[in-house]
Amino acid sequence: MTTGVALCAEQMIVVPANALQTTAMETRMTFDLNNLCVGFIDALVNCPFAYRQDELTNPSVFRLFFGAIVHISRVVMSDSLPDLRKEALVDSLIQMIRSRRVSDAISVIDSHEDPAAIGSALNSIVKKLYREYSDVTDMIVAGNIGLDYCLRKSAAESSEDKIRELKKLGKIIAFNTAANCWPGWGDPGIVIEEAHLRDGIKLATQSRDLVQELALEPREQGTAHWLVGALELAAGRLGAARVAFEQAEQISLTANATSSYAVMARGYIALALKADPQSRTEGMNMLSAILARLRADGSKDAIFFADQLATADRVLLEK
Repeated sequence: MTTGVALCAEQMIVVPANALQTTAMETRMTFDLNNLCVGFIDALVNCPFAYRQDELTNPSVFRLFFGAIVHISRVVMSDSLPDLRKEALVDSLIQMIRSRRVSDAISVIDSHEDPAAIGSALNSIVKKLYREYSDVTDMIVAGNIGLDYCLRKSAAESSEDKIRELKKLGKIIAFNTAANCWPGWGDPGIVIEEAHLRDGIKLATQSRDLVQELALEPREQGTAHWLVGALELAAGRLGAARVAFEQAEQISLTANATSSYAVMARGYIALALKADPQSRTEGMNMLSAILARLRADGSKDAIFFADQLATADRVLLEK
């Protein structure tokens, strides 16, 4: 058994000299490897069936030891470095955007070799600016940068698969940014201004158009129409909101006549009716019936939609 281990470890140490070099981010991980080294030595000391105590001073044993550590560290780093690099890129771009160095951010983005990785990072930036910074204004800046980047890169691609991938990524960025411009979530610490609603409607419309261009599944099409309607409702454009909600309902019904998504869309039609003084009573009655229906359904989606509708009613209409 010992011979077998020795053979594997000897093979491990035959690595290029630069395998031991580390970047600034890699250095962060070497501290964790110190603990691994201590554990490895402890294992050698306490495994007499593999090595005697006097063998631990033998240079060949240490060659095996360091070879294994190099191999393990390379595996760990190769698995974790992409996440670390993405995290560092996200944080760096956030600081540029929040300090109004947008041109610097765009230069960094355009110099990157992997459009999909940059698109993913920009989507993470949108989420982080909203969730951790409560910064809707700069989130919209990042969302617009991300959508524009994905569309530019897709236009320069010749591969249909890559074109589709980048447009889908642009759609996701636009949708997430627009969704975070909706005050109906009732998220604490978030202030949505009229300018945010205008930008959100534009991004939601672009996201919906990409969903249609890419011929995505009915659920995504319905959700895209719903988001346009939700933002129009918050902006007080009740006619446009109803049209979008009715489109969402029809798409959902076509895909599945019993879909809770269709019932949810109907609930938002009720909210639009309730927001109009001329149809307030009709909207209130309709909303009560739909909330009862969703709660009676009892599914995870139905309960979520019922809670979402109740929150939107409270935040948007009970002022």
